[in-house]
Amino acid sequence: QRTTAKQADVGITGDELAIAETGTILFRTGLNRSRLLFGLPPCRLTLVSRRSIVHNLSQAINAGLQLEESSLITLTTGPSRTADIEKRLVVGVHGPGRWFVILTD
Repeated sequence: QRTTAKQADVGITGDELAIAETGTILFRTGLNRSRLLFGLPPCRLTLVSRRSIVHNLSQAINAGLQLEESSLITLTTGPSRTADIEKRLVVGVHGPGRWFVILTD
């Protein structure tokens, strides 16, 4: 599975919860949901149902997602960014450098 994820051009994830206030996506792993497709490919495509959009973090926590069944919960608002190295902005150091979110019905 790791070799496949490393060679993939795009990691596709779905069934996520979106937080409208910040543009954040809540990603859960476990139950056949691998971290590898979330972080290894250079581009990420996330499918979010319009019904999975909540207003704020408080609503996300209270959404009844059965979070105790997850091995990892990540709140992500776009590709990672850092300017620690030689004070130059680098995008995608910890995960994909490009990320697209598609809303579905």
